[in-house]
Amino acid sequence: MNGGNTMGEHLSNSYDAYGDILSVDDVSHLLGISRQSVYSLLGEGKLKGFRLGRGYRIAKTSVVEFVERCSRQLDNT
Repeated sequence: MNGGNTMGEHLSNSYDAYGDILSVDDVSHLLGISRQSVYSLLGEGKLKGFRLGRGYRIAKTSVVEFVERCSRQLDNT
């Protein structure tokens, strides 16, 4: 990537307007996927999050780690 930044660093820098803890809707917008896909990733353990009341919360760092893992998998194919 340009300037030595990883994809995860780029994602983190691009979405500084978001807080450190994200909702399913936030993650859906950040990754450009459906809410159901976010729930699937959570259920499969591919994205780390926790339940809070009736919803989930996901640390922004977990999203960055997920994107970096996906990027590395693509690089290895």
